[in-house]
Amino acid sequence: MKSISNGLTIRFGRFELLNDFWYIMSHSMKELGSPYHSKYYLETLLHILGNKSELAIAYTKDLQPAGGSLIIYHANKATLLHA
Repeated sequence: MKSISNGLTIRFGRFELLNDFWYIMSHSMKELGSPYHSKYYLETLLHILGNKSELAIAYTKDLQPAGGSLIIYHANKATLLHA
């Protein structure tokens, strides 16, 4: 895959990835001209959803966050709420 050959890696987690996820989303939305939710909003979602939620972050070979998604699991399905 092209992403692997370019050195991208994916990490899955929850609160330990929150800062990187918020950084990615807030900068991406700012470039689109819209504000993004607060970190508190995301933290609250993770608390409320418990083990039915997860963050996925793509990192460059220099370990810089490059993209991410908030994944919500329900009824054997995964939905990307924010990406």
